[in-house]
Amino acid sequence: MIGVGLKKLAKQNGMREDAGVAYGLLKGYATVLSEGMGYKQITISTTFPEGQKEKLMELTQGVDMQKVYRVQQLVFHPEGILVQFHDTVGTMKKLEAFIEWFYSLLPQVGATGGDICRECGSSVMAGQWYLMGDFAHYLHDTCGQTLLQEMEQAQQEAREQDEGSYVQGAIGAALGALLGAVVWGIVLYLGYVASILGLLIGWLANKGYDLLRGRKGKGKVVILILAVLLGVLVGTLAPDAYYLGQLIHYGELPGYTYGSIPYMLIDLLIQDGEYLGSVISNSAMGILFAALGVVGLLKRTSREVSGTKVKKLK
Repeated sequence: MIGVGLKKLAKQNGMREDAGVAYGLLKGYATVLSEGMGYKQITISTTFPEGQKEKLMELTQGVDMQKVYRVQQLVFHPEGILVQFHDTVGTMKKLEAFIEWFYSLLPQVGATGGDICRECGSSVMAGQWYLMGDFAHYLHDTCGQTLLQEMEQAQQEAREQDEGSYVQGAIGAALGALLGAVVWGIVLYLGYVASILGLLIGWLANKGYDLLRGRKGKGKVVILILAVLLGVLVGTLAPDAYYLGQLIHYGELPGYTYGSIPYMLIDLLIQDGEYLGSVISNSAMGILFAALGVVGLLKRTSREVSGTKVKKLK
């Protein structure tokens, strides 16, 4: 859902709301206004004559967009342009100033307006809005229906050609997460914890999943979440496992071997309520920090496995 600031901007420019975004023509260009945790976003659906995209990039190079407009990324996609702003106090004024500046550059490079159908390239007098991922397009209704059918067919073919395995992917994700757990345990042993470690565990789990050719389906997100939880739990227990290993090494636990350590930890969790509470508390804190670090990765993964979604807007 968009907030008050974007709602007001959309209303002032005659834009509509649906699917949690504002969309419509903004200064003549098909635009989507949206926001999420810590950011606001504009996408502009457009194309450029040959060589003109490079000219637009040159026109923007002389401006420090991060300092002047709080732009944290500006990306050119096949569908158009994505601009993301760091969202904090005063960002709406920066965003509105950016619109005044940037949209004035688009006619200079021949960027196509929002009344041109991306499917057939002709003008649209009475069409229908479609949301494709982050971008909205104004299309002839027949062109829109064709687009929906093409996208559905392409995604079906991709699913049929996917020869990956959830089992193999889960093994790879677990191995990657356990590798991340080693780093987590070392840092925790030193008395620190940070969300970047959660991102590391998630990245390694994702890498392991892909290396072992995991299936590119919605189950991947669930597997990665479970792998991150496994990594955090093992990483939380790792300092205690190391401590027990030291006691065994110096002969202070006669009769025990390194192979006994997992069973010793399980016994402690079952028999020592205070230790169990401590592990639960530390794990909960670890999961919170991991979530802060890995949420972006999981969102990207979810979009990747879901494919580009096309929605007919109101």
